[in-house]
Amino acid sequence: MVVVKKIKELSKNELYNLAVEYNQLSKMQKDLEKRRKEISELLKDNADKVGTADANGSYYVDEFPIIFGKMAKHTVKLNEEKARDFFTEKGFLDSVLSTKEFIDESKIEKLLGDEIIKIEDLEKFMDDKVSYSVHVSEKKEEPKEEIVKEETENVEITKKKVFRKR
Repeated sequence: MVVVKKIKELSKNELYNLAVEYNQLSKMQKDLEKRRKEISELLKDNADKVGTADANGSYYVDEFPIIFGKMAKHTVKLNEEKARDFFTEKGFLDSVLSTKEFIDESKIEKLLGDEIIKIEDLEKFMDDKVSYSVHVSEKKEEPKEEIVKEETENVEITKKKVFRKR
């Protein structure tokens, strides 16, 4: 079964009001995120002083309805240089090395630049995806420059300001 979402049509004024609300929510979200980071740092900096340690190196306070603390996250990543040294020393380097084939886009650009292939050829194997995001920002009024023109010899004219010679 296919569900079709009906789009509610809105007037320009309704859209404007939504944009204003969106802008206000974005500002609030930034302020909330800033405060959230401040609190996070305070919790992390103090949890190991008042909390209970676990086997992973995390610290928790669990005496309240909310359990809080500093959680240790361990990330394991292959160190290529150390792995090469290890497997070279053991004599297994060839058994763990692999090559991966891929199409090099810089070489396609060279073919295009050398006119071996055409732009039309790219359309045969390139995907073009368009995505949209919402953009809301307040207009910034730019100062209007006024140029004053006078025919008098005792007036020096510049943009924005007029100075009288004495």
